[in-house]
Amino acid sequence: MMAGRLQNFIGTAGYAHSLLHYGPRTTAQAEATLQFEVENDVDTYHMTLVPTAGDTLIFAEETLSFVQTGGPGQAKEVRLGAGHQETRVSDAADRGEPIAEVVRDLLNHSRVYQFHDTSATAQIRQYCYVGDDRWLRPDAGNLAAVLYRLRRQDTSPAYRRIVGTVRQIAPFFGDFELQPTGPGDKVYLSGNLVLLAPMGVEAVASHKAACFLHLRMHWQT
Repeated sequence: MMAGRLQNFIGTAGYAHSLLHYGPRTTAQAEATLQFEVENDVDTYHMTLVPTAGDTLIFAEETLSFVQTGGPGQAKEVRLGAGHQETRVSDAADRGEPIAEVVRDLLNHSRVYQFHDTSATAQIRQYCYVGDDRWLRPDAGNLAAVLYRLRRQDTSPAYRRIVGTVRQIAPFFGDFELQPTGPGDKVYLSGNLVLLAPMGVEAVASHKAACFLHLRMHWQT
């Protein structure tokens, strides 16, 4: 979107009728709000997209706001107008609007992660190298490698936070079991998911997940 390709995405994705849940008759608009906590302030970007007669989406609202944390000051809001087809954040930033400059920089340095592709050819379902663990790829193709590195870093709380977050959604989740497999430097990761449940029964299910993970569910109290 920041590159001015929103309309291109809408067209290749099947236009507004495909993007809106059950079409425009059921879903009249799409909204998104992004909040960024930066040092002593919170910057917010909000947009509302509505369908048009040409089956595309345009901005019905696009706003930026800034509020200083820990202070009594009110939020400053900048409205970028309505009826346009592409974001106006960059235009406002080029005019010297401070909030737009900050938000543009934050959005341009953000990485989009797409995990919902679980097809047979999705990278999240393929093998990956243990050494490919420096940062998480947008398609999560090296998720197991990253988890394996984080778990080995005793000083990093990141792995424990990930496990704790999963447990908030699935309290029966125990832990990831990640074991490198393969000869030489061409090492792959295989792993198990340990799930906690009553009755002391162990159920084993084979499933391709992150880096060809095989899920082994250990049922216990």
